[in-house]
Amino acid sequence: MKDSIRTQLAQVDARESMMRLLADSVPALIAYYEVVTLKCLFANQRYAQYNGWTPQTILDRTVREVIGEAAYAVIEPYVLEAMAGRGSVYTREQILPDGNKRRIEVNLVPHLAEDGGLLGSFVLINDITEPWRNEQSLRQSEERLGKFVQATNEGIIFHKDRRIYDVNDALLRMAGYVREEVVGHTTMEFMPERVQEAMRAQFESGSEEPYESVLIHKDGHEVPLECVAKKLQVGSETHRLLVIRDMSLQHQAQARIEYLAMHDNLTSLPNRVYLRERMDNILSLARRNDRRVAVLFLD
Repeated sequence: MKDSIRTQLAQVDARESMMRLLADSVPALIAYYEVVTLKCLFANQRYAQYNGWTPQTILDRTVREVIGEAAYAVIEPYVLEAMAGRGSVYTREQILPDGNKRRIEVNLVPHLAEDGGLLGSFVLINDITEPWRNEQSLRQSEERLGKFVQATNEGIIFHKDRRIYDVNDALLRMAGYVREEVVGHTTMEFMPERVQEAMRAQFESGSEEPYESVLIHKDGHEVPLECVAKKLQVGSETHRLLVIRDMSLQHQAQARIEYLAMHDNLTSLPNRVYLRERMDNILSLARRNDRRVAVLFLD
């Protein structure tokens, strides 16, 4: 009889040791709290150490004692849900005993008896600090990019397979369209036919060097552009970012400079520079056609 009892006890100890080994081996933090007293009846090594205890010293400690009053004030609504037999999943910030801040995902799983009565609650915790920080960093990066895209005076087009899926406000002002008239269309639809072949070659080359092109404004006039295309890798997909600068003022300024170089500032009549340039062209044409040229000078 005694040997049978010893065997049974040994089997129980072996099962408990196996369960303890299993619980201590998984990356999750695991604990079990009794429903009435909210005392900890089990905790794996990770859960105990995470909260500044050992698997032995944490036993029979209440939730308040284990995590502290400040943290308990945050999770109390979820504890009340668990005591009512309802599970819950939530995330929160946890400050470890060493002062380190972590982000955790908590899953409370009610433990019900065969008759439906509540016995306790399992606590399963995953440390999601690094994924959460990466997500926060990505979100902040996207927010900064969004602010830059809207703040810049340069037009920005996001497109895939030459079909536009997003633009900034500067591009809409530059082209005279509203967003709905642009998104979903191809970039070629907003360019004159004479530049489309060059644009196709530019796209296919994948070059990221600046180049010049032309945009057709909604009212029909053409807007000279300086363009820079960049590749964007989004997961396994390749997108393109097109940054365009309105060169109208620069072209007007250049035309004005050229005009002033060949015309008198006071009378706006052609000057000697204009005469020399025109004479060179006229004389060359006359020689090719065996013609004569006459020049009349009036003082």
